[in-house]
Amino acid sequence: MCYAKEECFLEISGDQYHYGPSKKTIEMYSGLPFFNKIDNRFIDDERVLSEGIAEKNQIGWRNVEVPGKFYDSDYDANKDELYIGDMIYINAKGDVLLCCDLSYIHQKKHIIGNILREPLEAILMRKMDIADKISA
Repeated sequence: MCYAKEECFLEISGDQYHYGPSKKTIEMYSGLPFFNKIDNRFIDDERVLSEGIAEKNQIGWRNVEVPGKFYDSDYDANKDELYIGDMIYINAKGDVLLCCDLSYIHQKKHIIGNILREPLEAILMRKMDIADKISA
């Protein structure tokens, strides 16, 4: 669905808090035009988010702000074009979220759909509150 491939990407986290990806994972993802393997980078202590293990161990400093709506989106019914300029995050389970910085536990509260159960376009249009207007 992403027509501007330079603006779409799949990344594997690489920092002192994540294990590196397996060789098999790198091989699988390397064929995708939007795959970007991140080399290990260091996260300063004051940038650690209060999520997941960091929250459990009380080492996180910042809470994650989760958007409740799209701020940069448009639908042109005449051209049947859907534009989303905001971040869309799809986790390994197919869940669609508007934030990539949540632990799996906290993601459950903010899921807007799942691409294994319905098309991404339908999920996004529902979130924009235009799906009903199109089918009417």
